[in-house]
Amino acid sequence: MKRLDRALAKLAIKLHPDRVLAVADALREVQGELVLRIIEEHCRPMSTGKELINDLGESLQGASNISGEVVAAKLEAASAAATLVNADEDIELVWTGPTTGQVPIRRTAQVLEGLIDEAREVIFIVSFVAYKVPRLVSALQNAQKRGVYINVLLERSKSDGGSVDFDSIETIKEKLPNARFYVWDGKRALDKEFLLGKVHAKCAVADGQLAFVSSANLTQAAMEINMEMGLLVRGGATPRKIQEHLQLLVQSEVLEAL
Repeated sequence: MKRLDRALAKLAIKLHPDRVLAVADALREVQGELVLRIIEEHCRPMSTGKELINDLGESLQGASNISGEVVAAKLEAASAAATLVNADEDIELVWTGPTTGQVPIRRTAQVLEGLIDEAREVIFIVSFVAYKVPRLVSALQNAQKRGVYINVLLERSKSDGGSVDFDSIETIKEKLPNARFYVWDGKRALDKEFLLGKVHAKCAVADGQLAFVSSANLTQAAMEINMEMGLLVRGGATPRKIQEHLQLLVQSEVLEAL
């Protein structure tokens, strides 16, 4: 039963609360094998629906006589708990540039270093370019010593088919030899609208718990003198969603590993 509870909790996290209510209403009219069928119908459109259904199906094998009423109640309870957790989200303004002295803010470099220092399992960093950021590289090196997995997505250099004059990938790889580096080639995209696309996102996420979304590239100018703004999100669903999205791009090979 514990495995079933875990499977339903995972499902509740993925489904919108309104969808959970619809599933629960449908489940109360069935039992046995129809329980899985009802849930499968509602999860089919989800990108991770197949994995969830497989997990749930295996957990239901030991509870073949369970009623839809019981599953519905468990799913609703898990959804309510997930909603409370997602609501526990703290957002902080991050700013590099002229200040007013009236609004408390932290600078981009300070926040990024803090995010890296807090990571205990995995970090995923995305930027158009990266160079002349020795303090950030040092923080990443220390994170690797702690056993943290480092993932980095950057734009290719012009010499490698990208649009950046400076080959920041090779430069950073020399200092972080154990990190995993990725690139995105819009020319390989199935959707033609991304044909000329570039890696223009700037974000970092640690352990699915802490996310930083910013206008700043990983450059000395962005860290020290440019006017840059971002948001640091701690807790809630957003960091987890960012991390899962990036991981799915890797798993589906939209992002190419170097």
